[in-house]
Order: sequence, then structure tokens, then C-alpha cells
Amino acid sequence: MADDRILLATQKKKISDKAHDGNVIGTNMGADSDSDISDAGDALLANSDDIDQKIKDRDDAEAAAIQLTGELNDLEEDWDKLYKAAAEAAEKVHPNDAPVWQGFGFQLADVEPTDRSLPPKVTGLQVTQGDAANEGDLVWDPLPQADIDGYFIEVNPTDPIDPAAWVSAKPRSVSKSKVTITGLITRQKYWVRIIAFIGRGEGPPSDPKSFIAP
Repeated sequence: MADDRILLATQKKKISDKAHDGNVIGTNMGADSDSDISDAGDALLANSDDIDQKIKDRDDAEAAAIQLTGELNDLEEDWDKLYKAAAEAAEKVHPNDAPVWQGFGFQLADVEPTDRSLPPKVTGLQVTQGDAANEGDLVWDPLPQADIDGYFIEVNPTDPIDPAAWVSAKPRSVSKSKVTITGLITRQKYWVRIIAFIGRGEGPPSDPKSFIAP
């Protein structure tokens, strides 16, 4: 672009010089020729102004290109950071997810990924009436905290064999192996069950236990 500006500036100077010379010649030749030659000189000067605008446009384009290059470099740095973070996460993926990461071009590290299979069935569920009306106290055998993210609590007021009759209790989930559920109907019979879960899914439900809400 610098060479182009030099070339345009040189052309502008030549045109300006010719315009000046034309006006001088027109003056020397008299009034009849002066008007025509002066008009030609003005046209040359207008052409010179056009060259000025082209030089300015080129300078603006060069500045915009420099700015865009800087922004692209910043984006590339941000992408490198994101890619690095994702690659580090890919080292810990479950074997079942490895093809997904590899499909995006990530090379998984030669380390043993954390293998968290679905939780086992919860056992030892016990249910008693709560201290307050409309409550029930539940307790069960805990599973290792490293193997689960928590437990879902479900209640069923009609038929424990009907899968559609099971609904979430209040609270819906807990992290410990005991809970007091609320919002029950007094003297209503309920079945309850516990389901351990992790991020990728749920284990099988516990055997249901029944009780009558106080």
C-alpha cells in the first residue's frame, strides 16, 4: 500500500504541474484560448482531488486491515485458551463419551478416565411418620459419595406397580441418606422409593415402602 500511495502522489504532482502550466500558457495566449485551457486545468485539478480521496481511502482501508488483524489475533488467543481447557477436560471423560470428543478433533491423553457407571440399587429403606402432620421420615443405607451425585425421592399415593403413578416428593432430591418429606395428605397411604443418580443417569429404584401420613 505504501508503494501505491507514492505512485498516486507522484501522479497528483504531475497533474498539478500540468494544470499550472496550462493556466500560464492560457494567460500568455490571450482571452480566447485562456478560457478553454483554464477549464482543462480545472479538470486536471479536480482529477488531482480525486487522487487525494483515493489516497485517503487506501489509508483508511490499511488502518481497518490492521485493526481487523489485531482482533483476529485476540480471537485466536481466546480460542487457544478454550481449546486447551476443553482438552484438559477431555482427559477425564467417561470411556463412553470418548468418541464424541475425538469427533471434534481432541486427542485424549493416555490416562485412565474416571469410570462412573450408573449407581446401584438403594437398599435398607425405612419409613416412619414425621414429627409434624403431613410429613414422613425416610432413611436408607448410604452409597459411597464418590459414586453418586445424590438421591431422588419419589412417592406414589395409588399403586406402586404403576410407573406413571410415581411422582417427585418434596424435596425432590437430597445428597444425604435421610430426608423428611412434606406436603402429604393426612391419613393417606403412600409408597415411597429412593433412586441414586449421577450426571449421566439414574440407578434402579429401591424396593418401595408404604406408610400412612400422620
